[in-house]
Amino acid sequence: MELSSRRAAIVAGVGLLLMAVLAAFANFGVLEDPHPGDGAFRLGVAALMAVAILDIVAAWALWVFYAPTDAALSTLAAWLRIAYTAVFLVAIARLSMSEVDSFREIWSISLTLFGAHLVALGYLVAKAKPVWLGVVLALAGASYLVDGFAKVAGYDLKLATVGGFGEVALIGWLLIRGARRAVSS
Repeated sequence: MELSSRRAAIVAGVGLLLMAVLAAFANFGVLEDPHPGDGAFRLGVAALMAVAILDIVAAWALWVFYAPTDAALSTLAAWLRIAYTAVFLVAIARLSMSEVDSFREIWSISLTLFGAHLVALGYLVAKAKPVWLGVVLALAGASYLVDGFAKVAGYDLKLATVGGFGEVALIGWLLIRGARRAVSS
């Protein structure tokens, strides 16, 4: 079954929205004060596994939506998100073994790949328009990249906390404008 551009925008937007909700639950509801072995902790691990699956769905849907703009760049952005997800799954596996610190270290490293994905996606979105959204996404990606490299160098900058605004803007744009734009094109 071929996915239309309109449906791709909706699938990507809904997938990203579900990821945001599940990740917020796992991060703020469970990982802030983890108690490995209890039911909430296991639910948090399951939520992160669902996030990883949705990451693959989002990578595919974003690839479908943006491939008409630049197929090579859309493919690169998708593969960067898939690479991030693979490393994220390794982190989740560590978490499932109650290795919370190991999870955090591996996840932190994986976010560098996520940052590269957002920079590529930002450039792609800017090419497709709206330019402002592309710039916001690229800046969000740059914040993840700087945080990742700073972490390796021993610094904890936490710049990526502002990066979430770009992701929220993308969700809104895909669900509201992206689906409409795809119908008219």
